[in-house]
Amino acid sequence: MPGPRLYFGLHNAGGGVTPAITAAINAAVTAATLPAIPYAEEIFTMPFSFNDASPKSIFIIPAGARIVSVKICITTAFNDPHATLAIGDIGTTNRLMTRLQNIPSEIGDNESNVPFTYVLATQLILLSDPQGSSTGSGYVVIIYNLNN
Repeated sequence: MPGPRLYFGLHNAGGGVTPAITAAINAAVTAATLPAIPYAEEIFTMPFSFNDASPKSIFIIPAGARIVSVKICITTAFNDPHATLAIGDIGTTNRLMTRLQNIPSEIGDNESNVPFTYVLATQLILLSDPQGSSTGSGYVVIIYNLNN
C-alpha cells in the first residue's frame, strides 16, 4: 500500500515561481511516495474487583476494529483458587480470552493475542466467577486498531 503523498503550493511573491515550476515539484514529490505509516493502536483499560457484577461491560468496540491483544492483569490475587475470568462479547463470552488462559489466584499479567476483527460495533464483556473469593482485583487491557 503506498504511503501518503505531499503536495506543495508555492507562493509567487517575487514573480519567479511559475505554475510550471509548481507542477514540476508536485510531480517529483508524487513520484517519490513516502513510506507507509504504521497503524495506530488504541488502548482501553478498565479496573475490576472480585465483587463486581458479572458480566461486566468493558466498552463498545467500534465497527472495523481489529483486536491486537487482550490482557488481564491481576494486582491482588483472588483468594479462591477456583476463581475464573474470561473476556468476550455478547455473542461469544470467551472469544478473546478463555477461563483457561489466566490465573486469577496469582498476581501477574495474562495475555491473549487473538486476531479478531469486529465488523459491527460490539459490547465487550468481562465474565467473573470469584467462587468463594473475598479478595481479588486487577484491570483489563484491550489493544486494538481501526486500520486493519
